Amino acid sequence: MDAEQLGRLTDRQQIADLLSRYCLIPDRGQYETATDVFTEDVVAVYPHATIDGREALVESGRGFFGRFERLQHVTANELVEVDGDTGTVRANLIATHVLDASRPDVFFRVGGIYEFDLVRTVSGWRISRLEQRQVWTEGTPAG
Repeated sequence: MDAEQLGRLTDRQQIADLLSRYCLIPDRGQYETATDVFTEDVVAVYPHATIDGREALVESGRGFFGRFERLQHVTANELVEVDGDTGTVRANLIATHVLDASRPDVFFRVGGIYEFDLVRTVSGWRISRLEQRQVWTEGTPAG
């Protein structure tokens, strides 16, 4: 394996870790880690809103996800493309939201697709733009 191949594999693993950290922010309530995941000027396009900037995205996440006692966000089938210091990812999403931990059978689940734009910074890969498209839902959203 040459240095270029090793660099591509390293980028892909770092990007996979980035997506895992993204999912853990709401799941664990680790909003303080957002600086390790998003650029300051990130744009997030969700079915219900477009959010500009890391601070606004964190506050929106706290407000939306704060009502749930349990969350699980899973991405899969990531297609990663890297071109120098930029990249894109297309990934499938399944997100489960449980309002009351004593009633895990009552939930809202979303299946969808994520499109991420990434940039390599001096601190590593960061999400500069994301778009979530819902494909299906199950259950009734809260609130």
